[in-house]
Amino acid sequence: MNNVLLIEDDLIEQVRLRVMLEEIGHTQIQVASSLKQARTALQEISPSLVIADIFLHNETALDLLTEIQQLAIPALFITASTDEKLYKQIEGDQHSFGYLVKPFDKLSLYSTLRLLSANQSSPTRQNSDFLMVRTPKGQKRVLLHDILWLESAGNYTLMVTASEKLAVKQSLRRLGEIVGDSFIRVHKCYCVNVAKVTHLKAHSVSIGEQEIPVSYLRKSALVEKLQEQSSS
Repeated sequence: MNNVLLIEDDLIEQVRLRVMLEEIGHTQIQVASSLKQARTALQEISPSLVIADIFLHNETALDLLTEIQQLAIPALFITASTDEKLYKQIEGDQHSFGYLVKPFDKLSLYSTLRLLSANQSSPTRQNSDFLMVRTPKGQKRVLLHDILWLESAGNYTLMVTASEKLAVKQSLRRLGEIVGDSFIRVHKCYCVNVAKVTHLKAHSVSIGEQEIPVSYLRKSALVEKLQEQSSS
């Protein structure tokens, strides 16, 4: 979670939080001082983490809850208020939201962000047939057989089926491990369902109308996997 969007309208707090974040390893920090700036940043920089002061000037960062959830970005909300009602607004949400009351020190910030990262939802394999993937509408059951390929997309991996593309907040390497042996990594940005490969070319494979690049170093393993499948 290195690419951070910090939403804070107090200049002194901006500086204090930036220093703490840099000291614990966050080097890419974008600051927004209003909801308008925050919404623009959410779309333009695709942050991997949002840290937001709840009370801005005549605004509340809690108005961003739905947008942050739809983008599947973990968020830490901070405030000087001890009003439990604020916490309860995010407590029951299944998204990865954290909460800290000011004043807090660097260690408290670090430990909270570690927990937030550890609790971030990832696809879970329920049995040999399907995955449960979190979407803005809730958990979705995705059959492994329906997945055509996985494609790296910045901070996300796209899980592509014949009918949709699901953005999963997980690395391609890790998601490839979760889906299992029916899939093989063919390129730094692609992992394919071997059963869906229709054509093998010199430097690519085809899945339906889609052509996917195959790196030289990964081709022999792919050919072996295809041969295993054809003989089984």
